[in-house]
This record gives sequence, structure tokens and C-alpha cells, in this order.
Amino acid sequence: MASPLVVPIEWTRFTAGRPADNGSLRIGTVLNNTNRYALTTWYNTIKNFDAQTATYLDFGGIAEGNIRPPASEALALATSLSTGVYNPAITGVAVATAKSVAGKLTRSLAYRHRINLNGGWGGVWQSGLWAAYAGVAGWLMWNDPTLSATDRQNVRQMVEYEANRYIGYKVQYYRDTAGTIVYPGDSKAEENAWIAMLLQTATAMMSNHPNHAAWFYKGIEMMISAFSRIADITSTTAVNGRSLAHWLYGSNANNDGTVINHNRLHPDYMTTISQKAYSAIVNSLAGTPTPKGALFNCDTVYDALVDLNFIPGSTYPPGGTITPPGGTIYRDGTSDIYYPQGNDWGTRRRMHFALNDTQADAFGFDGMASQKGSYWEAYHAQLVLDMQLRHSDRHTYATATEDTYTGREEWVAAHAAQAYLTKWLVHQRAFSINNASVPIVVDNLDREFTVVAGTWTTTAPPDRLGPDVRYTAAGTGSSRVRFTPRISVAGDYQVSAWWTAFPNHATNAPYTIRHSAGSTVVRTNQETNGGQWRDLGTYPFNAGTTGIIELSNDANEYVTADAIKLELVP
Repeated sequence: MASPLVVPIEWTRFTAGRPADNGSLRIGTVLNNTNRYALTTWYNTIKNFDAQTATYLDFGGIAEGNIRPPASEALALATSLSTGVYNPAITGVAVATAKSVAGKLTRSLAYRHRINLNGGWGGVWQSGLWAAYAGVAGWLMWNDPTLSATDRQNVRQMVEYEANRYIGYKVQYYRDTAGTIVYPGDSKAEENAWIAMLLQTATAMMSNHPNHAAWFYKGIEMMISAFSRIADITSTTAVNGRSLAHWLYGSNANNDGTVINHNRLHPDYMTTISQKAYSAIVNSLAGTPTPKGALFNCDTVYDALVDLNFIPGSTYPPGGTITPPGGTIYRDGTSDIYYPQGNDWGTRRRMHFALNDTQADAFGFDGMASQKGSYWEAYHAQLVLDMQLRHSDRHTYATATEDTYTGREEWVAAHAAQAYLTKWLVHQRAFSINNASVPIVVDNLDREFTVVAGTWTTTAPPDRLGPDVRYTAAGTGSSRVRFTPRISVAGDYQVSAWWTAFPNHATNAPYTIRHSAGSTVVRTNQETNGGQWRDLGTYPFNAGTTGIIELSNDANEYVTADAIKLELVP
């Protein structure tokens, strides 16, 4: 029950101690202040969790307001404790007590997920974000005695379940490839970025999982798409083995790096580039390079926050007027933030900007900005700290007008945790980035899969790769499906297929691989070897083409279509 699929963090790799520069000390204090509030007022009074003596907490429901706040606090506490920055002199709570609370929050979140408890939370629009927070909290505390073998298994299954939901997911876009707005007033930048958080968490924690390639591929697709611009849709620039034109089916940001959400140009949603940069945190914890796609366009968005000048009274596409006083979003020499079309989240939100500044400096995406991340972090993080110092329990906000989000205090904690982890990991020299090619995975739910002919019924057997599979009865080949991965790099590719196995499945299901040297038919036995990748051979493909792998019902029994994988051979 110890969940061997999860590779624990190798803490012995991190020997540099804690960073002692002023910025790190400031963020560490902000994080400890959130811990103080969480361990006292929040846990004991607001939530009254101290009165619950059972092994697992009851969060009172399964919606965002029930699950996201404790997941945020679990991440914040686990970060402080695992990096050694936790300071009882600031929190007023002993380390042992803090570990007990962090462990109970984490194991309760995992236990109450729907994969582990009938009727539990998960499987909904934002639950990937909650699982990313809770999953990393569990990973940071993996070897702590507050988590039993069963608890660790629950953590693994929670992350695994949420990640599997997005295999074959059709990535959403604000605009389609023609530039037509699909979701007026509602960019999918943030949503795609938090899905990527969850997928990158899964691949970092479970590098040997059979679904790793599918999670990793979809995670990069989500990260590239999140802040993709119209100009990127036709670009031949290669990112992790594919041109942008081959990765993208639309755009979510404007060409200048701004994002439209809540029917306005919205700086708060521009800051969700930090959800892409979560990849750098989890990959650095795992000792693996961060894929280049994780930071794609972060520099453009960050520069828009720093340098883009807005003219009051002008119209900003696709509509809406720029309100006075105009100028840049970041204001030189101050912690103030200018919202060009108004602000609907409150007047003193700063921790998300401080996180962006921290990561822009640490991960190097402030190169385009006239003033660098470290300059801005000093202003934005200091304001958060000053706000906390107003209160004896060190909560951040005085009134809801400063931040209208009901989970605002826990939101600060989660952002502070990511900022400190960023600083700590870079201090450990754990961060690196690469642009290596990744295997292309096409599931039966992806855009690059089509039913060419015949009737293919949807079902969900236990050994499937993604949410479901397609199947059809035996015939003469008149029923066909087609996988059409877009190929950007010429070379030899190992082609693999994933199918589900059952006694009444075909023993001669035919995959036809059309490649640059011709066409090859490989017949497979789908009665056995299901629930894993099976090699179909290695074939040459040209660059700038669409690979075609077809599966037909020219077989003796039922044929099932799930997924294919193409991996460039070095």
C-alpha cells in the first residue's frame, strides 16, 4: 500500500541550506505569517477543525469553498516544514504541532477525494488545481509519519484520477485559428494553466507511471496553449519537438501579452503565468529539467505587466474603454497596480504579482521588461508583509474590499508557498530547462483522432488510457478510425498503440501506418496485453506532414481504439 508508483523527493540532493538574501527572507516571513494564521485563527476558530478528533477531517462539503482553502493551507504548511523555513518564533506553534496539522489536512484531502471515498470531491471544473496543491503537499511530506501507507496511496490515487481526466482533452481557446472569438470575455488562459499544474504534478511525482507520456504530452500542450497568441498559430518555432503551428488550435492571449477575462483586460488573469511556472517547481523537486513549453510566452506577458502603456479613453479590442489615469499596469517606485478596464477582485491584491516577480527573476522570464522581477518583488511582497503586520494573528486582509474572493487568506498562503519554493529551489541550483522532443500521444478524444467510417461505440473499461475508448464489431474493414499526429521534426519514430484487452476482442486487429517510405500493416492481438503501450515498429516520417495511423474492423472479433504514441528515435 506504499504506492510504489510515486518516486519520493530525494532530499539529499538539496544541500545549500536556506537562501538568506533579503527577498527570500521577506517571502519566508510572509509564508510564516500565513502559517501563523492557519494554525491558530483559521484552524481553531474559523474552521473549528481542532474540535474534530477523527483521523480524517470533514470539510463540510465538496465544492471549491470546502476543498481549495484547506488544500492551499496544506501546501503552505508542507512547504515551510519541508524546506526548514518554518519558524515557531513567528508562528507561535511548535514544529510537531504544525506537522500534525499539515499531515491531517493533507491526508484528509486525499481520503475525501472521490476516487478514495464514494461521494467525495473531484472530477469537476477546478478540482485539478486543488489536487495539484494537495498532491504536492503530500509529496513534500511523503516520508513524514503523519502520513500512513494508506494515506500515501490515497494521495497517489487522487493525483492519478485527476490527471487521467485530461488525457485526450480538447484544449480550449478564447479564439479559434481564424481569429474568431469562441468564448467572449473569457480567455481560457488560467484554466489551461491550472490543468497543466495538475498534469506536471502527476509526471513529476510518478515518472515511471504507464500514463506518464500521455500526461506529459497533454501538460505541454496545455502550457503552450494557455498564453498562446494569434501570431503563434502559424509559427514554425519549435517547442519541445513540435512547431507552435502544430501544437496550437487557437489563441488565449492578445499579441501584446494581455488577457481578456471577466469581460475586461484583466491583470489578475495575466498573473496566472505562475500556474505554468508551477512546472518548474515540481520538476526541480523531482530533479528533472523543466520543459521549455512551461515558460512559453511568460516573458511577453510579464513585459506587458511592466511596460505596456495604456491610453485613457482609447478602445481596447475586442471592446471596452481604457479608464483613467492610463499608463502601465506596474507603477514605477510603488506597489500600486493599475487596472486599465477596472478591477472586480478588490483593491489590494498583491501576492500573485509578488509570485510573478519572484518567478520572473528566478526562472529568467523578465528579460524583456525594463525593470526586472527583483525590483518589483520588493514593492509587491513588502506590501503583503505590511498588510499582515496590521494583525496580531498575521492574516493579510482587513476587509473584503481589499480582496473580494472568499478564500483570500488561503490564496495568499498558496502563492507565498510557491514563491518560497521558487527561491529555495533556485538557491539549491535545482532548476534547469530544456527543449527536448517529447512523445506525441493521440487519444481517441483528441482533435487528431477521427472516426472515418462505421459505428464506433464509446465505453470505459478499467484498462483504458484516458476517460474512454471506442470499439466496433468484426467486419471487412469498412469501419475505420484514424490517428493523425502532426509531425514537425523529420526522423524515425517508434509507433506504439494502447488498447483494452478482453476475451472477445480481435486477435488480428490491423493498424495501418502510413509513413514516408510507404505503408505498413501490423496485426495485433487485443485479447491480451491491454492497459499498456505495445510497440508497432519504427518508421520514417517527414517534417511538416501529418502522420496517419488507421485501425479498421478487418478482424475476427471486436476491435478497440484507444490511443497511439509516436516517439522520435535519437
